[in-house]
Amino acid sequence: MDIGALIGRLSVEQNAEDAFTALGDIILYAEVLRVGAHFDESPAIYVAGAVARFADGAGDSEWTSAFAAMERAEQPGQAFLVQAIRWALARDAAVDHDEEFGGRGADDASSWPRHGNSS
Repeated sequence: MDIGALIGRLSVEQNAEDAFTALGDIILYAEVLRVGAHFDESPAIYVAGAVARFADGAGDSEWTSAFAAMERAEQPGQAFLVQAIRWALARDAAVDHDEEFGGRGADDASSWPRHGNSS
């Protein structure tokens, strides 16, 4: 699997939306809907942004976990997507928590670019 091509495809909103819908994970969908709304992003925009942020900001351990999940999965692309989304949700939850209490966010993640026109 060409991870660069996969990231490129998933960074496009429509592709991200299609892949996310194919997961069929209603709990993950609800969490993306909730967190995305906090940032004024639709699920498609949030998911595409999550993939881009994972590609730019995940550390070695996160990449190792993603590759391990992909290796075990019947659908490696879906496994990667879930890993990227969960990573982004965790980071954004930390940002939300820090903002609520006056901080700048986990490792200054609040300044990371979102998908779209934000930077």
